[in-house]
This record gives sequence, structure tokens and C-alpha cells, in this order.
Amino acid sequence: VLVENGEKREEFFLNQNRVGLRITNLVWRELWDFSPDCALVVMASRHYDPDDYIRDYQQFAQMVNP
Repeated sequence: VLVENGEKREEFFLNQNRVGLRITNLVWRELWDFSPDCALVVMASRHYDPDDYIRDYQQFAQMVNP
């Protein structure tokens, strides 16, 4: 998992089944290289609303570094 908040960029390798990653608001994230037995669990405080998400990296970068 790659995460970036506009100031810092980090990669996390979630290769243990008891390890998780909490990602807060205004954090760009990219996920890749899933194993065949991978399970992705997402917990949220609200129902999914597609309008709440930024899908373009350039738009994100402008938002966090105006």
C-alpha cells in the first residue's frame, strides 16, 4: 500500500494477517500486488458516497498543496 498526504509518501507491506493500516481523510492511497488468498476489509464511519472521493492524483495534489 502506498500512502501520501502531500508532505510524506510511504509504502507499507501488509503481509501478516494480524496487521492493518488506518488511513484517514485526504490521504492518497494505491493498492497493488494482492495475493490469491488476500482479504481486503474496509471499515468506515459513513455509507459509501462516490462523490466523497478524489480519483485524480493531480486534483489531490492541488488540494493538499494549494
